[in-house]
Amino acid sequence: MISKFENYVNIIIERTGFSRSEILILMEEKKAELKDLISDEAALFIIAKENGININENVEISIMDITQSMRTIVLYGRVKLIYPIHSFENRNGELGFFGIFILHDHTGDIRVIAWNDHIKLFEQKDFRRNTLVKILSATAKYDRYNNLELHLGRFSRVILNPEDIDPKKYPIISETVSKVSDIKSIDEGLISLEGKIVQIFPITKYETFSGKVSYIISIDFIDDSGMIKITFWGKDSNKIQNFKPKDNIKITNLITHRNRVNNLIELYATPATRISISEKDVCFKLEYFEKVSDLNNIDGLTNFKGYISNIDNIVKIRTKSGRQNYFLNFFVGDEKNSIRITIYGESAFFYYKILKLGCEITLQNVLVKYNKKIRRHEAIFLNCSSLEINTTSRKPILESSEMKYSSIVSIKNLGYYKIKGFISKVISKIYFYEACGKCNKKFENCNTYSHKKERPITRMIINMMIDDETASIRTAFIGNIAEKLLRKKTQDVIMIHHPERYLNQLIGKNIVLTGPTRFNDYTGQYELIVKQFYFVQFNSRLNDYIKTIYLSISE
Repeated sequence: MISKFENYVNIIIERTGFSRSEILILMEEKKAELKDLISDEAALFIIAKENGININENVEISIMDITQSMRTIVLYGRVKLIYPIHSFENRNGELGFFGIFILHDHTGDIRVIAWNDHIKLFEQKDFRRNTLVKILSATAKYDRYNNLELHLGRFSRVILNPEDIDPKKYPIISETVSKVSDIKSIDEGLISLEGKIVQIFPITKYETFSGKVSYIISIDFIDDSGMIKITFWGKDSNKIQNFKPKDNIKITNLITHRNRVNNLIELYATPATRISISEKDVCFKLEYFEKVSDLNNIDGLTNFKGYISNIDNIVKIRTKSGRQNYFLNFFVGDEKNSIRITIYGESAFFYYKILKLGCEITLQNVLVKYNKKIRRHEAIFLNCSSLEINTTSRKPILESSEMKYSSIVSIKNLGYYKIKGFISKVISKIYFYEACGKCNKKFENCNTYSHKKERPITRMIINMMIDDETASIRTAFIGNIAEKLLRKKTQDVIMIHHPERYLNQLIGKNIVLTGPTRFNDYTGQYELIVKQFYFVQFNSRLNDYIKTIYLSISE
């Protein structure tokens, strides 16, 4: 019996007059054009189509051979996944139906879309996972994500357990558990994982294109090779409701998706996704870093220690879904660098009470990642994270007499700095706020019960620009430091009409300042929180520079 390959060659020779050698050269060129992703027979079929030759018989090919130009395809494989039947309204207002299943052979997977009458296939008892299938006259098309899929049209047929198939060529599909580190593209097919839930994000309500209300929930998942985000849409969001952070789980039938914002690969649950408690405890060995400055090339969970260099106030935010949330930023550093750590939710209030400036702190299972907006690494405190404060080990951070001067242009990291320059500008009006009289925190952020019995006090903040010969930096004088700058108590300043005129008298004065830096996400610049300062006289060269700058500002 003549092979299909020889049959195609003979038909092309007869219809075109090409020689056999010419046809073989065209075949190799076509395979090379498609990066050797198709078989010889598929390449000959495409060549015939390009030369106006209609090969009437259907083409038996593998999944990897399918191209968009194919219209009469014969495909064998096993059913890997079956999705629920969906309804839709066509242009004429009539109700239609479609169903989707995944077909698998030794070369890969492909989605098969069954329209209207073909959905009767889904009602057959033999149509289930691992059923052998023969598909006739299917049409290949690209979906909106540029992935090829097969559509069953009016002339298509699907035969279950066909007699002309050798089952040995299509082994039973067994469930393979993948590693997170193996997921490197969006063409991985269906994925199953075994690992641990790191954290579960709040469920969010959203409106679909059709105007219906639906829900979305995501989790961070980790195994011994890495971490990845898994998202559950619509009805699938119910599947994660009975699980909690630190649960060891096995999760099946996930699909890959590329996040358009950060370009990272994530996973989506499907209607066939199943989650169960796993008896296998995920044990991952995380690297431990003695110095914060060693975290610059780290992305993922890690352990490290350092000294607390700054603690911000708790910030209240409202999410897109309207839900109220809180977060706390604090900074941990060493002699060379610092990193910002963010704690979300109610935990922010707990840690706000126990964190102390200068204390040594050890953090475990903290997520370190690069933030493109601030162009540096930051750390997120997760549900599985923990910290230990060593109150007996404190870093002397305010020994300004022993610190070396830094030029303003060299300030490119978080940390403690000592700078000298002159006051070039008053940035804004004096800001007053209510503070706890015991701990000086914003009164609304102080959660110590004994403190709440005390009446709040008013503190002030003064923001000024400091220049040296290299650059300028925004500085903040807060509380007692602000009173020292104005040489007036806060209550007296409140009673003064336009107290900013006293600040204007300071413009041009030479000053030495010491304090920690913070990064302003809005301006994209570093700022200095003043802890100590004093006025000085500099050399004549810098005085001339100051006068020049001051005159240009005055003009």
